[in-house]
Amino acid sequence: MPCEGFLLVLEGSVRVAKTSPNGREIVLYRVSPGEACILSGGRLLSATAYSARGVAETDATLLCIPAHLFQELILQHPAFFHFVFDMYGARLAEVVGLIGEVAFRRLDTRLALLEFAQQ
Repeated sequence: MPCEGFLLVLEGSVRVAKTSPNGREIVLYRVSPGEACILSGGRLLSATAYSARGVAETDATLLCIPAHLFQELILQHPAFFHFVFDMYGARLAEVVGLIGEVAFRRLDTRLALLEFAQQ
């Protein structure tokens, strides 16, 4: 189900992952209290759908800011604008690091990390 708003985690933890057609999953990032899901914001800013999903890893409380209110907050409140784009910068750095890990680590190291991550 596509996200219809900008999601903020108030309590708990959410794992955001992408699943391949054969069922393998790669965790893109985790969202902790006080953080936002950047893919939900990206969808609202660019009307681009992303094929990732978020799953609560613990009991979680989320705040969903509807699309129309998100747009208004971005345009009228510089602090909110900076919060969103600071979060984008941090997550982009995480995802670029993940790409580097997947692309450049030895296969046996990657398999060991995958097994560890699934525990």
